[in-house]
Amino acid sequence: MREVKVVLDWTPNTNHTGLYVAKEKGYFAEEGLEVKFISPHVYDYKRTPASFVERGEAMFAIGPAESVISYSLPPERPRMQAIGALLQDDATCIATLKSSGIDRPAKLDGQTYASYAARFEGRIIKCMIQYDGGKGSFIEYVPDKLDTWGIFLEGKTSAAWIFNHWEATDATLKGIELNKFRLKDYGVPYGFSLLLFGCKEELEMDPELASAFLRACEKGFQEAAKDDVAAAELFMTAVSKEHQHDSVSLVPEQVRESQKIIGKYYIADNGKWGRICKKKAQTLFDWLSENGLLTTLMQSRSPVPGVSTTLDELRDGDPGRPVPTEEVNPDEIFTNKYFSE
Repeated sequence: MREVKVVLDWTPNTNHTGLYVAKEKGYFAEEGLEVKFISPHVYDYKRTPASFVERGEAMFAIGPAESVISYSLPPERPRMQAIGALLQDDATCIATLKSSGIDRPAKLDGQTYASYAARFEGRIIKCMIQYDGGKGSFIEYVPDKLDTWGIFLEGKTSAAWIFNHWEATDATLKGIELNKFRLKDYGVPYGFSLLLFGCKEELEMDPELASAFLRACEKGFQEAAKDDVAAAELFMTAVSKEHQHDSVSLVPEQVRESQKIIGKYYIADNGKWGRICKKKAQTLFDWLSENGLLTTLMQSRSPVPGVSTTLDELRDGDPGRPVPTEEVNPDEIFTNKYFSE
């Protein structure tokens, strides 16, 4: 059996159900893989999932398309490549508390947004506000990542980027009403919530490993999509086994209600799981380029001149020079070549 480490984007939730089903049902084992899932709460999210892959500490990671694109921009780092889409459409939204009266993005001007401190994040939010008629001027506050949702619910920030089926379900169960703004409803073509990716060079050196992993994943997600009730129970069982020493806490009612919603996002209209829609990928890439988000500087709390800058500078100051599209090839960033068919 070959050990394969996968770093999750967040603590285990129903975005990951198919992965845990694949392990619990023995689909990874059938491919000769002993898969270990690493939850970010174990390292207090002090690092990004991609950094584990970059340093050779994990074979795969999960994250948004922007994370993968970022590794194809300066500074020079190992290139990442997305090889599968966990969900077939964007399942996220920007949320505000209904009690806040912020019932449209334009009203976020002058408000505080709970940021995950990602390279493109603040500028995406700025564009959405501007597309709704606002100035795009807001405070980007960065809490500890795993505290983002709790701080938002306490009213300490005005908005947060959440999953419609996960955090929003938690709010419903707590009797908290939300306003929810989907990015594509405001002109931002955000087509992917989560992608599975690895180091491009490592993937090319061991293509059968990538294909074997994807075969097992597809079986897991297909299984999860068949029966929401059974999938939720299997997911909770698998998580309790996988993270018995990691203090992962799931709320059964949240898992069950969330699974009813997200199960519909797993499988494409053609009945397949995981294939990356190249049209969506190209559209997002073109939008980032056309709106000046593909630039040379990356985010950092300790900026290095010529390499990194602050979130405020990225959003409203000097984000570096624009990176010409001919220097970055989306076909090298997003691929379906590791699927067996």
